[in-house]
Amino acid sequence: MLNIEDFIQNFNTLFPIGETKQPWKIINDMEDIIINRLSQLNTDFKIENNIAIHKTASYSKTLIFKQLHHGKPLRIFVIYNGELINTQTKKFGSLVGDNTKIGANAVLSPGTI
Repeated sequence: MLNIEDFIQNFNTLFPIGETKQPWKIINDMEDIIINRLSQLNTDFKIENNIAIHKTASYSKTLIFKQLHHGKPLRIFVIYNGELINTQTKKFGSLVGDNTKIGANAVLSPGTI
């Protein structure tokens, strides 16, 4: 079983879900998990439309934050340790680990680890 904490340090502490699940199974409940977590943030965060931005975050003022777009359902697969895994989920972003840097104009496809 793939452990999400191999990719996101302290995930289970930050987002206690009560049971061990594969990352793509967590996605099905992620909206509720995040909304719950947003309600626990302090005043160091600006929260608008269920998007939290830390007061020290640096970003272009022309940046547009968008919520999930419900388009055509996709079959999303992840390749991990050479194994093709069907996530069996309709939405899946990317798993990005701690201290990761993503350059400007970068695109992360669904299922990116």
